[in-house]
Amino acid sequence: MRLFTREIYNLLEADEDSLYNTHFIRKGNGKGVRRIDEPAPELKQMQKFALRVLNSNARLLCHWRACGCIPRLDVRERVMQHAGWNWALTTDIKDFYPTVTFDMLNNVTSLRQYMDAEDIRCCLRTIGNQQVLPQGAPTSPILSNIALTEFDRNAEDMIQEWIGRMNDTDIGYMAMNFENGRRAAGVIGAPLVDGPLIDGMAGALYSRYMDDIIVSIQCETKVQAIILKTELMDLIQRAGFTPNRRKTKLKPYHQKQKWIGFSLNGKDTIRGQPHVDKRYVNQVIDEGLAYVREREGNPFEDLSWNGKCDYIRYNNISRYARVLRKIVLEMHLHGIEIPDWMRGSGVIRRYEHGNLGISNTVSGGSSPVALGGGYYTANTGNGFTVF
Repeated sequence: MRLFTREIYNLLEADEDSLYNTHFIRKGNGKGVRRIDEPAPELKQMQKFALRVLNSNARLLCHWRACGCIPRLDVRERVMQHAGWNWALTTDIKDFYPTVTFDMLNNVTSLRQYMDAEDIRCCLRTIGNQQVLPQGAPTSPILSNIALTEFDRNAEDMIQEWIGRMNDTDIGYMAMNFENGRRAAGVIGAPLVDGPLIDGMAGALYSRYMDDIIVSIQCETKVQAIILKTELMDLIQRAGFTPNRRKTKLKPYHQKQKWIGFSLNGKDTIRGQPHVDKRYVNQVIDEGLAYVREREGNPFEDLSWNGKCDYIRYNNISRYARVLRKIVLEMHLHGIEIPDWMRGSGVIRRYEHGNLGISNTVSGGSSPVALGGGYYTANTGNGFTVF
């Protein structure tokens, strides 16, 4: 079954630029810009059809430790699996989408059951001399997961092999003695490690959300965790990607551990459940505001940004309301049409009625607030709409 028409494929071959609108937006951290390649309506419609086909088979096509943009998979439940470990190794892949190439996808045997080479080509964009995933196409998130299936499998195998080596008595004693030697020399101001490694079995758990990778580690010494970190960096490079060294962190339990905006320990973690970090919420807001100002559009149409909002909505509805309030307000000020599901906002009522501070609701009452397609009630006890 072909997912794309021959006419679209021929047009891509003849004049690809006519089917993509390329622009740049600032990154959420304010450092550099992000390239967005938005497909034309006729191409985007076919890509959405391909997305429905791939999503319906996502559990078969993607590795089970991938958790980004997988339908009916609760990301927070996956994040909770990484709370409470004594080491958290986090990293991400630099320039992720532009490094996922046609050859990577065309070599995935399971994908060829649903898409032939021409179908795959219709989901890619030529940048330089490579056909790569465009950031802005609806199919890019699921295809990136499929392309990294072999990498995920190799990462799982590598971690299992590391666990076997670290639980080997001789290797465990060697690593522990090396760590004790460093601490005895004053390199690390911490107590010596007592007892054999076999008393505290080593273990690790791997997960990946798009380009964000985490390995939670249980081991006796930091040296053992560093060994796994080095092997993971090598694995990323052998797969044809570049690890982002600046974002690579190895945090012990007594330091704040975070992954994809969730705090895995510390005061933000209540009853062992990771909570979304406030700084992550601010970063998502900044990215959404940049989208509105620079593209004059609705950032919820961007799958990558919308996915970040889903993290916040699943975890903390009040913080999601804050994101939504800022974006709705910015869209309104720029004259951008507000979708019906977002128009329950008291923010819109305030501005449309010329009242910049106080909503039309009665003090002590409540108002419906549109969140994620449904309506919730926000308390307005002080006369201000909480949205």
